[in-house]
Amino acid sequence: MSISGIDDVLHLAIRDDGHGFDLDQAKGKGLGLISMEERVRHLGGTFSISVKPGDGACIEIRIPLETNLPMLAVESITP
Repeated sequence: MSISGIDDVLHLAIRDDGHGFDLDQAKGKGLGLISMEERVRHLGGTFSISVKPGDGACIEIRIPLETNLPMLAVESITP
């Protein structure tokens, strides 16, 4: 797994060296991959899966980082 933030984009890559899987069958067998993809897209990001049967899989996620967020003001509270 690797994670980095370059050019205002968060990049997450999850790789394994397993046996791979059939992507079409995996997407129809639960909500895990579908849910991950929906959450990433909701944040304006991209989600991709590459699978090589017999050679593992890689999930790549890229999410834009907002840099123009207003700073949160911290108020001092005195008793």
